[in-house]
Amino acid sequence: MARIASPDWGVVTNVGNAHIENFAEGQAGIARAKYELVAALPANGVAFLNCSDPYVSQFGRDFPGRAVYFGVGPCADPQILSATEDSNGLHVQYRAGEREGTFTLRLLGAATMQTTPSPDWRSRWKRESISTPP
Repeated sequence: MARIASPDWGVVTNVGNAHIENFAEGQAGIARAKYELVAALPANGVAFLNCSDPYVSQFGRDFPGRAVYFGVGPCADPQILSATEDSNGLHVQYRAGEREGTFTLRLLGAATMQTTPSPDWRSRWKRESISTPP
C-alpha cells in the first residue's frame, strides 16, 4: 500500500494483536507488516514512531530519514507527561522540546493517549508556529 501511495512521512502507533490469525509469526509478523510503511518512506522522509511500543520503538533504527519518537517514556519528544480522564474526555499534559502544554481528547480511554502524538508534533517538526490554548 505504501509503495502505491508513496508517502513522505508516516505514523506508526503500535503493534497489537488485530488480525493476528493472518500471521504465522504472530505479533512479529504484524510488526514486519507495519514496518513496511517505514521502509517505503524516502531517504528524506519522516517516520513518527511510538517509542512506548517495544516493536515500533525499533523501526527507526535503520531508517535513513528522520525518526521522531513520541509516547510516554523518556525516549519521546513529544512526551506525554500525564493524563486524566473524566466525562469530558482524556486530558493530556505533554512536553515537546522545551515547551509544555495540555490538550483534551474527546475519545475516552487511556489506550487513545498511547497512540496520539501531542497536537504540535506535526508543526514542531515542520518548523511551523502554533499556539496552545491555556
